Amino acid sequence: MRRVYICIPFLLVFLCIYSLDNFVQEVLRKNPTVIKNFVSSHSFITILKTEDKKYFIVKQKKNWGSVERSALWMILSSTIALTVKNILSQKVCIVKKDLSFPGKKYHDQIAILMTQVPGVMVRACNKHNKLSIKQRKKEERKVILIGVTCEVIKNMSKHSDLARIVALDTFIGYSDRHRGNFFYDKKTDRFWAIDMDSPRKNLCKITCENFEKILDNKSISFSKKEINALREFSQTLELLIDSNHPDKVIKQMMEVAERIGIRERKGYRIFYLPRLLEYSDLIKESYEDAKKLLNITKKLIKKIKF
Repeated sequence: MRRVYICIPFLLVFLCIYSLDNFVQEVLRKNPTVIKNFVSSHSFITILKTEDKKYFIVKQKKNWGSVERSALWMILSSTIALTVKNILSQKVCIVKKDLSFPGKKYHDQIAILMTQVPGVMVRACNKHNKLSIKQRKKEERKVILIGVTCEVIKNMSKHSDLARIVALDTFIGYSDRHRGNFFYDKKTDRFWAIDMDSPRKNLCKITCENFEKILDNKSISFSKKEINALREFSQTLELLIDSNHPDKVIKQMMEVAERIGIRERKGYRIFYLPRLLEYSDLIKESYEDAKKLLNITKKLIKKIKF
C-alpha cells in the first residue's frame, strides 16, 4: 500500500498533462472559428467559438522573453486550483509551437488556450467594481507585497468564493488579483479566478507574520462574516495543502517546462535550469509556510473577538 501511495502524485501529474493535450485536440475537433481579435497592453488575444457554442480564449504574449514563464505559471496555477472543487477557475493548457491553431498570431510559437468563464470582469460589475483582494500595493512606483491583511479579510467576507480565491492566491503566491483577474457571474452569484500568470512570491510567510501580529493585538476584532470568511479560507488552504505536495507540483512544473520547449532553448543550463531550481525551492518553502499559516489561522479563529 505504501508504494502505491508514493506513486499517486506522479500518476496524477501524468494524467493532468495527458488531459491537457486531449483538451487542445477536443477543441480542434469542434471546428473553432475566430469571433474577435484584440490587443491588450501585454498580449494578443483571440476569442474562439466552437460548433457546440462554447467559447475559448487564445493568448500570446508580445514579449517573448516572458512567454515560457507566463505559460508555466498559468498552467500550474490552474491545475492547483482544480484540485479544490469549490474554487471556480478557467482551464488552461499549451498550444504547441508546431501546431496550427485558430487565433495564433505567431504560428511558430506556443500559445495559451483557456476556457472562457461566465460573467464579467469585477471592474465592469456595478455591484463589485470597488472590491479588492489584491495582496500587493504600489508605493512610489515600487510593488510591495502585503499578503492577507485586515482589509483583505473584510473584502473576502463579502462572498465565500472570495475567501477561497484568496486562499488559492496565498497558497500559490499570486499577489496581483486585480479587478480584471476575476469574474462575477450574476446568474449563479459566483466568482471565477482567471489569468494567473505573474511571478510568484511566498505570500504564506507574509500572511503568517500578519496573522501573528493580529493575534498579539487585543484591540483588533472581526465581524461574524469575517470570521466565517477566515474559516472558509482555512478550510480551502487545508484542501490545497493536502492535494498539492511540493514533490507533485515540482514534477508537474518540469513536465510543463518540457512541453513548452524550455529545454530546447539556447542557454538552457545557464539561464533556464537555475530559474526552475529557484522555483522548486520557492514551492517547497511556500508549502512549509502554508502549513504554519493553517495552524496560525486556526488559532486566530479560536481567539478572535466579535
